[in-house]
Amino acid sequence: MLLLRDARESDIPRLMEILEASPEAGRWSETDLRPKPGRHVTVAELDGQTAGFLLAACPIAEEAEILTLAVDPAHRRRGLGRALVETFLHTRQGDVFLEVRPSNLAAQKLYEASGFAPTGTRPRYYRSPDEDALILRCGGPGPRPPAPDPQPASPKSCASSADVLPSAVAEE
Repeated sequence: MLLLRDARESDIPRLMEILEASPEAGRWSETDLRPKPGRHVTVAELDGQTAGFLLAACPIAEEAEILTLAVDPAHRRRGLGRALVETFLHTRQGDVFLEVRPSNLAAQKLYEASGFAPTGTRPRYYRSPDEDALILRCGGPGPRPPAPDPQPASPKSCASSADVLPSAVAEE
């Protein structure tokens, strides 16, 4: 069973392990992974094991940015990334942005299926290896993809999203 929940302090070591196993997710520190006002971390548990997470910044109510999405390689291709992204989208009003490496075709496919479209590039954004970033946006007019069951409640800010994330999401 897949469970999506807010991160806890005790999750940080496991989230760092997942980042280490996911170099395409970028480099983030333990401090970056701690929830704080304007920032949110959602954890995906699969059968009681922390298997992935989404880190987002929400500077204003009408805009958010997915900073990173990482799923343990042993748990990929099971719908965890999609559940994290689509659940986050349904807690938001307005635009959601993210950057992705042009070489990360799997991530681009996931984001496109979730309603993101390219809006530009950031030259020389990534290091090791050096690469531009594609800027993707989801929001504005038009429908969003269907929310995972059960449907989250009304949109909230990143700082108080615990009450809108479903306690359990069916596996795809």
